Amino acid sequence: DDAFLGSSYIYALRDEGYEVIETSGVDSALALARGRDFDVVILDIMLPHGKFFNDLETQGGFKTGIALARELRNTLPDAKFLALTMSTDPEVQEWFTSDESVAFASKRHVAPQDLARLVKNLVAGKRSPRVFIVHGRDSAALSQLKQFLRRKLSMIQPIVLAEQPSKGRTIIEKFEHYARNVDVVFVLATPDDFGRLASPLHIEKQRARQNVVFELGFFLGTLKRGSGRVILLHKGDIELPSDISGVVYIDISRGFEAAEIEIRREMADWID
Repeated sequence: DDAFLGSSYIYALRDEGYEVIETSGVDSALALARGRDFDVVILDIMLPHGKFFNDLETQGGFKTGIALARELRNTLPDAKFLALTMSTDPEVQEWFTSDESVAFASKRHVAPQDLARLVKNLVAGKRSPRVFIVHGRDSAALSQLKQFLRRKLSMIQPIVLAEQPSKGRTIIEKFEHYARNVDVVFVLATPDDFGRLASPLHIEKQRARQNVVFELGFFLGTLKRGSGRVILLHKGDIELPSDISGVVYIDISRGFEAAEIEIRREMADWID
């Protein structure tokens, strides 16, 4: 429903050779879908619900796009659906990353010239992965990783546990909930704590925070070490758990830009 922003995306798609038909409301979109076939439907999420839906069905307009996508699926069963939105609702992201027929993109991080690539991947059956970041106390490294994933790899907003609503859950319940259906996990092993053996002869060594070690073990168990879906990012001179001795890690001590080639190699199944 943002005509100015929408026109920028439309022109970019047309420049890449796509035929684009636009409509600015729910009711007109439904009428348009009944008249012809479409390969891809790109839609906003937070929209006026129009005459077809009501406040309850659209949660006051905050999830109109999901209601519209569900209805359009009945009319266009072979179409793919791409949410292009400012919404950061985890449920919206989960719905639009649930399978290869849907995709999620943030207006904050997807420039018009990037949209054509997303559409191409969607048509080809490639979706943006759901990324979970395990981190310790290094907030700067966390922020840099989030920016790197969005700007360099065009990933959707990654899941950071502390940024998600708890909704009455305990910490472990919250973690288990948001760790479900994750495609790729980045583990930030940064020198946050000190530890040593219980002997005065052993010196203290820098270690990752305990929650990082715990969550690393959780994901290695659920996603399996050999799947390549758990990517260990190592910063500085720190001691890693002996059980993962020999596991290849990516050194980010010189920044994520310096490690870009290695990260892209590990993400080859998900990006061009």
